[in-house]
Amino acid sequence: MPASPARIGSIAGWLTLIGILGFEVIVPRAIAGQRVSGTTDAAAISAYYGHSTLSPVVGLGGFVILLAFLPFVTAMRASLPGDERTRLLATIGVAFAVAAAPLYVVKSAIAATLVSIAGGGGDVVPLFRLWDLLYNGGVYAFEAGWILGLGLAAAGAPGFPRWFAALTALVGGLQLVNMTGLFLGIPDAATLPGNIALAGWLAVASYSLGRLAAGVGQGRREAVA
Repeated sequence: MPASPARIGSIAGWLTLIGILGFEVIVPRAIAGQRVSGTTDAAAISAYYGHSTLSPVVGLGGFVILLAFLPFVTAMRASLPGDERTRLLATIGVAFAVAAAPLYVVKSAIAATLVSIAGGGGDVVPLFRLWDLLYNGGVYAFEAGWILGLGLAAAGAPGFPRWFAALTALVGGLQLVNMTGLFLGIPDAATLPGNIALAGWLAVASYSLGRLAAGVGQGRREAVA
């Protein structure tokens, strides 16, 4: 079967989701336990990052995710039929994703560096605070941007559920709420619904791109050359 943009986007989307769950959630938790955020307790930070096996997971793993994430957003934009508004929204989404990519690289590099510092008994607090404000703060704004841009562009597209726009608005809004967490003192556990919602959005988008590639729902929106 030809490798259409939608099919490439679907595969890349599933790989992105698997990478996030594996390298950002499941494996780090299995190695070091519950992640730390919103704290300046050096002992707690060092206890988490004091596992040498964590370095390739949070460092290299974060780089690997981008190899799927950027093709996903690019292919999703390329595969969506529609008018100028659709193309504009999708382009805005890709712009936010491309802007977020260096931040993902930096946060992964910082996380791997924290493992080295914790293992050597150094002061982890300043660098951890930078990582925390970057990843559990500013990055959420960019995630809201690429989710809202691509998600609203996909609303009504063949293969996508009719409620995808509502899901997109919900997920994008939750990312903006999570962005304020460190500044408003919201417990880290309160950001979990937004993170789960993002994973769900990726799953629905990847599945829907697969349906689009298979020609499901053609005719719901006129294709634009």
